[in-house]
Amino acid sequence: MIIDGVEINYRAGYMAFAYTEQNYEIILPKGIEHHVCWCHTGELSIPRKYKAQLKAIPNILPASNLVKLLINEGISLGHSERVNLSRLRNSLGEAVFNEYFYRANMEEEDSIYPTAVARAKRYIDNNFVNPCDLGIVAEYVSLNPRYLLRLFKQHMGMTPTRYLWRLRAEKGVYLLHQSKLNINQIADQCGFQSPHHFSRHIKENYGKSPSQLRKQTWDRDPYQFNETVPEIRY
Repeated sequence: MIIDGVEINYRAGYMAFAYTEQNYEIILPKGIEHHVCWCHTGELSIPRKYKAQLKAIPNILPASNLVKLLINEGISLGHSERVNLSRLRNSLGEAVFNEYFYRANMEEEDSIYPTAVARAKRYIDNNFVNPCDLGIVAEYVSLNPRYLLRLFKQHMGMTPTRYLWRLRAEKGVYLLHQSKLNINQIADQCGFQSPHHFSRHIKENYGKSPSQLRKQTWDRDPYQFNETVPEIRY
């Protein structure tokens, strides 16, 4: 593959991401049977800083089972231009890109942080709804809890416990803005001990109650949920 004049080599079983401002080519060796699938977005109108981020992610990654499933489902839909079918096909294509970005971020974490920190962070990301104290995380990464605490804080700027509760709060605020779930449901889905615990934690760190934060969304647009999530203060 050649992206804006830069050659990128990849092999069977890998997925490639091509963000181009000029042109790209896919060059396949002669005499070998190939099977290539792709999704494309067309021209993007995005700020320069986001373009730089797209260019910074890995160009190739091992193809995940989820990407293979999404691609196959998209192909099975065929090429009909019926509105609902086109929307479904576009949604599958968007999911393919999101899966790639997710995998790319995982690879980036592995290169930025020590292995134990990256694994601990990922464990918390995937299990923040469940009991997830320092001892559980330390056992998962096979480290002494005190050593993990020091290592995690050194590279993440906060303790594993602080990171856990920040993640839970951010997820809670996101659901306040993006869903119609009630406070009890949100507290349960974000790993809080009770609705009161959730409300107190949000008030302490955001300066407003959950109902006040949700009201902000409806004040801006009573018909749509706001995509902006306020930054937590720690």
